[in-house]
Amino acid sequence: YALYAQLLGDFLEDALPFTEELPETATYLLPSPMDVSSYDHADLLSPHNAEHLSGWRRVSNWAFEQKCYWKLPAEILLGETAGACFRIQFHGTAIGFTMLAGMDLGNIDYSIDGETYVTVQLFDRSCSLFYRPKIVLLADELVSGNHTVDIRISAEKHEQSTGHMLRILHFMVNK
Repeated sequence: YALYAQLLGDFLEDALPFTEELPETATYLLPSPMDVSSYDHADLLSPHNAEHLSGWRRVSNWAFEQKCYWKLPAEILLGETAGACFRIQFHGTAIGFTMLAGMDLGNIDYSIDGETYVTVQLFDRSCSLFYRPKIVLLADELVSGNHTVDIRISAEKHEQSTGHMLRILHFMVNK
């Protein structure tokens, strides 16, 4: 981290040369984003924001039962069976979630604003080796506004997966 911090410091000194000392109260105007879909208004939402839960549990004071070297949140949304579903409503242009991936991970089917369901295979080559947080981006170029996402655990799963488990740690949105 020290090497990375030094690299950033050197870059900023070259990119933002100051010829005089500025007062601590100086303000700076940032330019407009280069990409209108940038994540400058991103936010994490509690997994407990999910609604219309069927087959899912809101878990508070959660302690993960397996060995994991990451600090995990105390609130999660836990689904264990195919067909378990819920809805999340949000305002913004992007939606996704963070989850804990591992040996027992299932697939999901999701639908945004009532459109056709899309299946996402969440299990990857590292899942059979260890548990770790993983980011899943469902959509990132939505028209800014109110949206609804329906998510269900798919009946299909990766052949190496030992289950249909899904542990959602946070929802990610870009407003």
